[in-house]
Amino acid sequence: MEQVITSIIIALNLILGFAVFLNNKRKPANIVFGLLVLSVVGWTISNYLADNMRQFSQALFWVRGSFAFTSLISGVLWLFSYAYTEKGRLKPLIVVPISLSAAVMFFFSFTPAVVRTVELKNWGANTINGDYFLIFLSYFALTLAGATIRLISRYKKA
Repeated sequence: MEQVITSIIIALNLILGFAVFLNNKRKPANIVFGLLVLSVVGWTISNYLADNMRQFSQALFWVRGSFAFTSLISGVLWLFSYAYTEKGRLKPLIVVPISLSAAVMFFFSFTPAVVRTVELKNWGANTINGDYFLIFLSYFALTLAGATIRLISRYKKA
C-alpha cells in the first residue's frame, strides 16, 4: 500500500509540475517551479528507497540522497521566491550564489559530515547525523525562512 500511495504522490507532483511548466515555458517562475517539483519528487523517491532497502550501503546512499534533495528543495524554493515575486528575469547576482550554495550542500550531503551512518530498523533506516549536520540544518532553515519571508512580505505589499 505504501508503494501505491508513494507512486500516486509522485505522479500527481509530476503532473502539477509539467502543467505549470507547459503553461509558459519561458517564464522564470514556471521553470523554477518545475525544478522545485523535480527536487520534491527526487526527495520522495530517496525517502521511499531509504526506508525499503535491506542492505546497509544502499540504505546509507538513499538516506544521503534524501538529504541532498532536501538541499536542492530549499535552494530552488529560494530561487522560486525571487522568480515568482520579480517582474522579468532572475538576476545572476541572485541565481549564482544560491545555485552554488545548493550545489555545495548537495554534494556535502553525500559525505559522512552530514550523515555519518544509518541503522536498519524494521520500520526503515534510522539516520545517525555527522559532525557537521548543524551546518546542513542551518542552511536548510535559513533558505526556507528567507523564501517564506520573501513570499509573505511580497504578498502583503500586493
